[in-house]
Amino acid sequence: MRLGTQRCKVFVNDVLQREAPLLHEYGDMKKMFHALNRSIPWPRQQIQHTTAAGMAAPNQVEEIGSKVAEGRGKANHKVPSPSIPKKKLQGQKRHELSLEDACITYVRACNKSCPNAAAVKFGKYHTVLRASDLRPLTFGPSHSDKMKYLTDRLMDARGQQMMDAHAKPAKEGSDNSFFIVGAILWEFLLTSPKEISNKEDYFNLAWDMTYNDLVFIPILVKQGSMEHWILFVVNNKKKEFQILDSLWDMSVYQEKMNDTKNIVKNLRSMLSNEGIDLWPTRQYHDIPQQSDGWSCGLYVLKYMELWNGTSLRNFTQDDIYNFRRSLPAELIFSKLNTLVNVKREIMVLHPRMKMSQV
Repeated sequence: MRLGTQRCKVFVNDVLQREAPLLHEYGDMKKMFHALNRSIPWPRQQIQHTTAAGMAAPNQVEEIGSKVAEGRGKANHKVPSPSIPKKKLQGQKRHELSLEDACITYVRACNKSCPNAAAVKFGKYHTVLRASDLRPLTFGPSHSDKMKYLTDRLMDARGQQMMDAHAKPAKEGSDNSFFIVGAILWEFLLTSPKEISNKEDYFNLAWDMTYNDLVFIPILVKQGSMEHWILFVVNNKKKEFQILDSLWDMSVYQEKMNDTKNIVKNLRSMLSNEGIDLWPTRQYHDIPQQSDGWSCGLYVLKYMELWNGTSLRNFTQDDIYNFRRSLPAELIFSKLNTLVNVKREIMVLHPRMKMSQV
């Protein structure tokens, strides 16, 4: 489609109303979530600019890292960053708060005043986490609620953080190279498998899928109204599909696993698919299991961190409780996070942290 003078090219990195229809359909792209992490034309009159630069010339193509606020709403240059009123933070004795507690206090305050505000922005990956994405990490062990479930954006951000920590990713304690596929991207491929026919767009993913020893794919599966995170592993070294699950048996979501294997095969067919039809699928049961009903996402993140292709070191539910508590600080104070203002506000609560450390 030609852009003309009434449209801009926008990059969609966030969608609030997933099922809202696109203004114009493009092949398999019919709903807003189909456009996630892709560029689409958008009417100029529905672009909201947050800088003084104003609109570009009518014949320009604008590349905007945007947030689509509504299905047929406006696209913004960025998600707003929060500024927490001081009264929200009153009563907190500065010397009593660890960095972890300071981050949790900050996220809780954000969710009361501005839950859609950005708390983490990994510019390198066009990833933005709102305060609402971090809210599930602020609940303690005694709190039993579905609000503790991790979002796909949070899963992807942690995966990107893990990948970025290694110039040439290799599992700690092993020689295995690894790659983590985004949960949002994989769900899109599961719902729109014909997209893979566009080989130019997915060649890099096919390469990573083929030439890394371990490929981790976090997947959200369902049984009735229940949702559950599991980890699908393509073990190229062992020539095996592997399932790591902290609670369910793979028979519950067998159909989705079959679809996942078909997508893997289609991607690898761009380069080398030799013998993959003979690969077995195995669920590993001798791994740490959750004892609650809402830690599956955290277990998947730990599996990605520790799985070497055949085993992983043991960890407990208490370790997961501590992991939940520490993760907000690890994400907010990551070197990838470009929102310096967020870090500065948290440093009010944790004055021992210096800007030179972030």
